[in-house]
Amino acid sequence: MQYSTLSTSGDKPSPRDLLQVVYHLDTGLIYGFGGRTEDGKLSDEAFSLNPESGEFKKLRDLPRPLAEHVATVLGRKILLAYGLTYAQPGDQVVVNDRFIAYDVVDNTFE
Repeated sequence: MQYSTLSTSGDKPSPRDLLQVVYHLDTGLIYGFGGRTEDGKLSDEAFSLNPESGEFKKLRDLPRPLAEHVATVLGRKILLAYGLTYAQPGDQVVVNDRFIAYDVVDNTFE
């Protein structure tokens, strides 16, 4: 098997780890949510990547920063759950006990 590097363009997200990435079959896009940035902060950023064109697109921000969470596709929604977040913005990191649903059609969070 041979691997290659995908040439990308658009609104590229900053480097991060501990994010969650899922592929949505109906849209043909890869979606990324949250993570921990190079400066150690949790991120509320969301983005999509078109694997055919290599174009990144910034999406609406998450309602709260998330890292080490899980994600799954449910119809037109992507469900994000658990992981880590902040107790208050910029405060200590705590375990997240909420579920967040992202609608891939409307670009909204519930």
